[in-house]
Amino acid sequence: MKDKKTPIELDKVRYIMFDLNAFYETEQHFGSFNGMIEQLNTNPKGAIPLLLWIGLLHDDEALTVEQTIEWTHDISHYYIAEKILQAVSIGLPESNTSNTTNKPSTDTASIEKGWDWAWFFYMGTVLFNRSEAVFWRTTPRKLFAMWDIHRQVNGLDQAQPESKESAQARAFVDQYL
Repeated sequence: MKDKKTPIELDKVRYIMFDLNAFYETEQHFGSFNGMIEQLNTNPKGAIPLLLWIGLLHDDEALTVEQTIEWTHDISHYYIAEKILQAVSIGLPESNTSNTTNKPSTDTASIEKGWDWAWFFYMGTVLFNRSEAVFWRTTPRKLFAMWDIHRQVNGLDQAQPESKESAQARAFVDQYL
């Protein structure tokens, strides 16, 4: 699964991506996802360059907010906001109406409270054995897709725990495979 990036024409074609690092930075700067949306509505001239900077950090960690302010000076804020929101949407996990037992929540209420970053970090670095750098550059969409597969492979998405007899029978069969 490859991460998708949103192209935007600035000083040159650049690519916005909201990976875990970008979502974390968004939470740090705006307090919450809804805080970001509110700032986009009430203070677009302040919020847009900051969000653009956050979305471009994956490509250039030396980038500054001042550079994004300079690049966006003559560009429609609606165009930039549309690109930012497109990148955010691409980075978020797909909506899933199936059983979400044992799945971290990304619904609007959870996003408003803030994500459980310790759990995400544990999931990415311990369960999936990713380096810290790779973890932060992973999109929530990819992390949650891996979590779904992890649950399936490890039987965590079963409605009821496996019975003792079933586990013993499976263990007996596994001895001969």
